[in-house]
Amino acid sequence: MGLCVSLINLKTLVMHAENFSYTPIAKEIKSAEEATTETKSFGRCVVCFTAIEEEDENKQELAERFVEQIKLALKEVGENTLILYPFVHLTDKPAKPSVALRIIKTLKERVSASGVHVESAPFGWNKKFSITIFGHPLAERSFRF
Repeated sequence: MGLCVSLINLKTLVMHAENFSYTPIAKEIKSAEEATTETKSFGRCVVCFTAIEEEDENKQELAERFVEQIKLALKEVGENTLILYPFVHLTDKPAKPSVALRIIKTLKERVSASGVHVESAPFGWNKKFSITIFGHPLAERSFRF
């Protein structure tokens, strides 16, 4: 279990990773982002598994609170690289794909604008991933808002 943050209804699982990689396998939905099937690998980073819920659509404060919390989590573990990983499996009330993708792009833009290096796994794809997390107390935390 990692850092579980509930911002309004946006759900995230955040882990401080020593290594992280993912490989897009196949498009899962028609509106999936364009992507290649090449494996992407990262060294030290913070991985943010993110599920956008149906109630998130019109909540502007969501992005500001997300940026604030992610920047704090990055600072506390001494990292400046964030991997946003769409992970619908964190919710039983997912937003429509078009809404979820728009919000994820907004989150990526806002965090990036704050000076953080941000990468994201493609939305709407089946992917396999591998993660090795650090074994310190800040690698796995939970918060509720």
